[in-house]
Amino acid sequence: MADRQTDIPTILTTLHAAFKRRDMDTIARYFDEDVRFVTPDGEMLGKQARIDDEQRLFDTFDDSEVEVTAAIINGDEAAEFCVLHAVSKVGPAPGRKIAMRYVVHYRFAGELITFQEVCFDRLALHQQLGLAA
Repeated sequence: MADRQTDIPTILTTLHAAFKRRDMDTIARYFDEDVRFVTPDGEMLGKQARIDDEQRLFDTFDDSEVEVTAAIINGDEAAEFCVLHAVSKVGPAPGRKIAMRYVVHYRFAGELITFQEVCFDRLALHQQLGLAA
């Protein structure tokens, strides 16, 4: 269970603000060295793999901002329902604005994220990017 001093809502708000600024140092500070990260692309282990995946997002999108529409916190776990608003740098129409809905589940040990799973509809994202009909 998370330490009573752990302020999960503030950590998540800090992470989203760092994402918007592309502040990799702040993002990295909150991930455990052995973090387990799961996406529709598969499972990754370790902080460096998690940071590399974040960089992949930065390489794909500009003007990225996360809108959290709902959050649930229970002990050392949190779930967020979000929308990523961004501008595509890839696909047949670079510059296209996207709004990708996703859900993310976090597990904390103190202030560090030890587990993160992101679920989103890849087909819907590819349609917005013009990569699928």
